[in-house]
Amino acid sequence: VYTARGFTIEWILSDRAFEHLRPVLTPLNIRLNTTAANEHVPEIERCIRVIKERVRAFVTTYPVPRLPTIMKIHLLQHVVQMLNLTVQPNGVSPIHSPATIILGTKLDADIHCRLEFGTYCQVHDEPSPLNSITAPRTLDAISLRPIGNAQGGYYFLCLTTWHVIARRQWTCLPLPQHIADLLSAKAADESSSRPQYLRDDLFHFRRADKSILTSLDTDDSHLLLYPFVDEGAA
Repeated sequence: VYTARGFTIEWILSDRAFEHLRPVLTPLNIRLNTTAANEHVPEIERCIRVIKERVRAFVTTYPVPRLPTIMKIHLLQHVVQMLNLTVQPNGVSPIHSPATIILGTKLDADIHCRLEFGTYCQVHDEPSPLNSITAPRTLDAISLRPIGNAQGGYYFLCLTTWHVIARRQWTCLPLPQHIADLLSAKAADESSSRPQYLRDDLFHFRRADKSILTSLDTDDSHLLLYPFVDEGAA
């Protein structure tokens, strides 16, 4: 991506989670500078703080107190996407956003700002066969984030299947109480189905076989070098 836009990467600043990339980066003449124990990269930490602030601002004002996992994931993606599309006050350019500089993508209100995250919509569906008189023409859904295509499509969380779908037409409606209750019930069901040590909504480490790391065994000693790596996460 960077090469296509004419950039040459010489340095990468990171914590020790990326130390295992050094053998890959060295032949590319890219120098990796990792932090010491309990040390952080200030620029990265500041960006993470901004992302957390944006997420908290949404969560505290949304009428649903607890969100399903898939909404949390897309909320983070939406926040990062919109931050990258806007010009940053202390960025490298006073007129171009990070997305414009790296990807060549410019913020377009007709594409990226058609819906707010979490808006309840009836998305227009195209059932097969089209002449069916029993198949519904719309689906209950919650808006997630823009696809970014020229048509201005969006990703939605379908409340029937709990799958993420992409649609180009929809009708916005006020969030009814039964939909808010449905989202809360889904979040509660996800929490109750987890093991007890996973019910605190924190991030956890995983081994290569995707099993949860609850304590360090002898075979897990290598993880001490990379304490932020979620190994084997899907």
